[in-house]
Amino acid sequence: MNKKDTGKYIAFFAGGILSALVFLLIFGIRILDVTYDDWLFFGMNKKDLIQHYMGFVNYKKSPWHFPIGLTDNIIYPHSISVMYTDSIPLFAIIFKLLSPVLPETFQYFGWFSLICAFLLGAFAGVSIYSGIRYVGGAKGTGNIVIDGMGSAKGNDEETDMGFSLDVPAIIYSSISALFFATSIIYLHRVFWHTALSAQWIVIAAIYVWLFKDKEYTLKKSVLVWGLLSVTALLTEAYFLPMVFGVMVCSVIGRLKGIIPLITSAGATLLSGYIIGMFYGGVNGSDNMLGDVSFNYNSFINSMGYSRFLKGLPLLSELQYEGFSYLGIAIYVLLILAVFTFVRTKTRAKEKLRFIDALPFLLFFICFTVFAGSPKISFFTRSFTIPLPGFIKSFWSIFRSTGRMIWPVCFLLMLFALIFSYKAFSKKYISVIVLVLALLLQVFENSEYISEVSAHYKTDYKYESALTDPAWEEIAEKYDHIMVYYPTIATHFSPTTEEVMIFASEHDMSMNAIYLSREMTDRYDEEVKEYFDNKEYLTDDKTCYLFLMNENLPEEDYGLNYYKLNGVIIGT
Repeated sequence: MNKKDTGKYIAFFAGGILSALVFLLIFGIRILDVTYDDWLFFGMNKKDLIQHYMGFVNYKKSPWHFPIGLTDNIIYPHSISVMYTDSIPLFAIIFKLLSPVLPETFQYFGWFSLICAFLLGAFAGVSIYSGIRYVGGAKGTGNIVIDGMGSAKGNDEETDMGFSLDVPAIIYSSISALFFATSIIYLHRVFWHTALSAQWIVIAAIYVWLFKDKEYTLKKSVLVWGLLSVTALLTEAYFLPMVFGVMVCSVIGRLKGIIPLITSAGATLLSGYIIGMFYGGVNGSDNMLGDVSFNYNSFINSMGYSRFLKGLPLLSELQYEGFSYLGIAIYVLLILAVFTFVRTKTRAKEKLRFIDALPFLLFFICFTVFAGSPKISFFTRSFTIPLPGFIKSFWSIFRSTGRMIWPVCFLLMLFALIFSYKAFSKKYISVIVLVLALLLQVFENSEYISEVSAHYKTDYKYESALTDPAWEEIAEKYDHIMVYYPTIATHFSPTTEEVMIFASEHDMSMNAIYLSREMTDRYDEEVKEYFDNKEYLTDDKTCYLFLMNENLPEEDYGLNYYKLNGVIIGT
């Protein structure tokens, strides 16, 4: 019986535990209190964090429907999926099911992010360990083999049964995971766009591609890729093209490859239907394609997060979505890794076959082009590639294309860390170099880490800005708040989140809120039709919200207008 490589399991859990501990060190433990939700109203990206939490709160209050992800009180009288509030549908559904036994105030965002931190470190650790073992490690440098009788032997000795521990590789891999846990690419998403902190999904897909899929039977390959695809959708749909892109690279040249692709696509569509992905009337395509993209200077653009390098000009401030500066430490390790890779190939007199390099070429080219979008930008200059309308519409489903550079970033980091281990024959030197590089990365990112840590460790107490006593009278008299057109004002008005919170706390429905995508024109048309037909004259359960002062109706509808804490209400 072959030796079982127990080291990969140790690297998985050790990397995960270390990353989780770093997460708690940065963000504190207060956020894990499920009954403490005040901090969610004070996020560094306040508007989106409130959207995520209030999306779940309203979903929890809504009756069950089918599809099961629908909620009916935030674009009343219609229903919309909880996925469009970026409330992490998988967790939202689970905790809606459990809501009868949960406290009235309940938030899961702290625990979700801690779990993501663990899995990020875990899959990074096991990927690096597997990479080290795959490319070959030096013998006689600390590996231990435990045979079937429990006795230890050096790694040069063979045994027919038992398990092996490559101790230096385990230590190195576990520490390496912290490069991901302290990366700005990851930290910037925690509680900013909370669901996007599940970047472990991408690293898990890369791990399956590089180290596992060739071992899988067809049945297991279908199961694993299907599970990753569905998990991506039920967490944040932006991970879907990343998972499928990696899957395509994994199955190139393999006859069974098309089957996991087809079954994963089917499982994803079915899961999407079950959670209501096709309901709600939001714009699938978007005219912002190209603005929220990857700038081709982003690999050298710290955007101000580095202690050493200043940010460089961008075409648009929205191109922060394509942030891909890996940090000086990783770039140094990357240079070392390239040198080691070339030296290894040269000594072994191996030639890199095109068929072997093809998946990697496609990986880097396709994800980089996807991230850059049709508007190619370098610093403040750009040109747009003309495309047929249907391609542009499909592409713009994922309008924040800059995020698609993450798989490239993660693969470069894995390459740098794996081959840096091989740079030195004495592995304790590899570990020392790694620790020094990690300290350099933490120091380079320390200003942002300190800022985030101070913010989320503060003890907050939320008090509504809607303090006028008339608000309570409105809550007693009315059941529904109708946002006057244009309903897109919910995306730009600074008071939208306050009204969302107020309506939820008083069990009032709304016809429009701030969603992850803009609502279609039909909602404005419905409001216009409502007023044109003078339905407001007989509707004594609805009050009217005007989010833009200059947008009061020109026609005299006979409403009484009140300005309450800067918000105009019509009754």
